[in-house]
Amino acid sequence: MSVEEFGQRLLNEVKEESLEQTLTELRHISGISGANLNIPFLDRLLEVFLPETEVLQSTNLPDIANPETIRPQYHGLGRRRVIEVTGTGSSSGKTLLLYYIAAISILPQKLNDVSLGGKGAAVIVLDTDNRFDVRRFRDIMWNHAVTKLMEGAQISQKEASSYWEWLEKVLDEAMRHLHIFRPQSSASLLATLDTIPDYLLNSSDHSSSTRSLATVLLDSVSAFYWQDKASDEPSSPPGPSRPTLSPYMQTYTTLVSSLRGLQTRFGCTIVATNWGLIPLQSERGYDKLPQSYRPHLPPVWTNFCTLRLIICRERPPKFPHLHSFEEAMRDKAMWPRTGKPAVFTVWVDQRWGTERWTDSQKRRLQRVKGGGYAQFELRQGGELFVLNPCA
Repeated sequence: MSVEEFGQRLLNEVKEESLEQTLTELRHISGISGANLNIPFLDRLLEVFLPETEVLQSTNLPDIANPETIRPQYHGLGRRRVIEVTGTGSSSGKTLLLYYIAAISILPQKLNDVSLGGKGAAVIVLDTDNRFDVRRFRDIMWNHAVTKLMEGAQISQKEASSYWEWLEKVLDEAMRHLHIFRPQSSASLLATLDTIPDYLLNSSDHSSSTRSLATVLLDSVSAFYWQDKASDEPSSPPGPSRPTLSPYMQTYTTLVSSLRGLQTRFGCTIVATNWGLIPLQSERGYDKLPQSYRPHLPPVWTNFCTLRLIICRERPPKFPHLHSFEEAMRDKAMWPRTGKPAVFTVWVDQRWGTERWTDSQKRRLQRVKGGGYAQFELRQGGELFVLNPCA
């Protein structure tokens, strides 16, 4: 073998990698990616369903000086944190849960040495349903910060009022890192996703270029479902050597690819809401499990999701049978005076896709407090309590 051939052989063995890829991988390995949502219940469930090779074990870190201990075990660490939240109907609490996740993401970690539980990061909201209410979101963030301040400083609400002016400035600063986009079609959504990396890294457009991207919130992934289905025709004539790919399938394939690219680059968590269109009927062996829905989106999206949650709002009891009109009006008038908070229940879908769960995942889910069920409340004034696992 000549010197030239030997040199070419050595060059062929060298793997090229961009500086961005190297820094991203080192960030994941060192455990400073900040991928957690800072919401214990959701973080614990993500750990259950993440592939075991993607769960960072701080007691078993690889030797950074030895690349063989990094790949393939730690390659791509933290890039599969995708949560789908399916609602059982209108006003089920999907967007409300997104408000809470966004609030935790952009709030600072501490306020006057009192922990707010925030991440001090940036958030991207893809509001395809045009339902993200900024005023309501701020109310929820305000009440969360006030509650944390009162608990951490052990002061009353009257004493906490002395912090109001300062707290307003803190929230104003946090709101600057909430970036809302409202695409009007699937094509607009995909084009928006393509521009997000350049937008985030451009310091002249906003003040979030020095912050990490904590979450990308998509509300909802089904917003353009019917429009896309209406144009569901093959993009090319079917042939023996060329499979047919409809625009509908291509849309979700590109969507998943774009979202995965954002995760790879920024190490963020993706949370998407979805519609519950096809309820699963009760079957033998599933009678004791809560409501579930058959996925109506292509498998490329379903397989992309790490954790599938279902959320519903606890409805007030119905009027008894043969209730008179006068009695119904009297009882209805009593509801606003009860002062009961709106209660929402969240649970892991345990009826669809469980055949892909490993035995280890099933055991870990059983060890999670509440078994994958949690509740949160919305009281008058927008006071949102954290997700508490059901006993």
